[in-house]
Amino acid sequence: MAAEQLEDVQVMYFEDFELGRTYLSEPRQVTPADLELFTRLSGDDNPMHTGRTETEEDLEARLFERPVLQGAFGIAIFTGFVRRLGLDGPALALLDTNWKYLAPIYVHDTISCEITVTRKRPTRTAGRGIIHRHVVLRNQDNTVLQQGTSAFLVQARGAADVPPELQFGTAAWGQALIPYLDNDKEFTAAIASYDGTIGLAAGEEEVHFRCYRGRIIEAARRSLLGADFTLGADEYTWTQLILGDTNDFMQRAMLGQFTVRGSGAEYLRMTKVLIRLVDAARAAARKDNAK
Repeated sequence: MAAEQLEDVQVMYFEDFELGRTYLSEPRQVTPADLELFTRLSGDDNPMHTGRTETEEDLEARLFERPVLQGAFGIAIFTGFVRRLGLDGPALALLDTNWKYLAPIYVHDTISCEITVTRKRPTRTAGRGIIHRHVVLRNQDNTVLQQGTSAFLVQARGAADVPPELQFGTAAWGQALIPYLDNDKEFTAAIASYDGTIGLAAGEEEVHFRCYRGRIIEAARRSLLGADFTLGADEYTWTQLILGDTNDFMQRAMLGQFTVRGSGAEYLRMTKVLIRLVDAARAAARKDNAK
């Protein structure tokens, strides 16, 4: 899906967030005042940020060509981007943030933020839901500076319901795929002689498909004897794969976007089965128009 810039910022409730949708911020230039103020606020006045050194050895050992912003500055301005885009909605709480620091942020860099909705989860409390986001910060040269994931609790207008077809990696999702797979002659032919279990993991969610002679007899969070192999990827990868324009599973696999636990031989033998599973997931997701 293409990134989208919002022109009219609106308050967004749980129901308004569209799974797989990507939002692009307006660029923001980093100023000398940003570095000075963030240094004072954080108390992190390490020479790599201030440029001050005690000895010539310190100068020679410096990793960066000029003073860099503190790593946490990226997370801080991400929350500002979210606010300006109106994507925090009637937010109730920030739940977690997992972050990678890939390249330095310098004064005078122009930074933009790309935010993709990767999961929507209802909670046990009525009128609330959880939104998962994949975040990328880039500079003026399109270099990825930082990236990570962030989840937050947000209000819903009504019941925070999510169709099972969009709950990637869960047992409910697996059960929703079974009718599609039962009607797929290529899939049933591919597992005609298979007696085993295939696992799929999307982030922290995992589902096991118990297969027996051309049929899936169960889709559950765990199978009794475990999976022959489990194919896993982060939520962002699954969201792009299932809601993207094409089934590019093989290309993503060759790029190393998936991990495999268990029998590598069984995984390779079941490649066609996995492609048909993805096709079923894509068809099921489109039934609900990714809402």
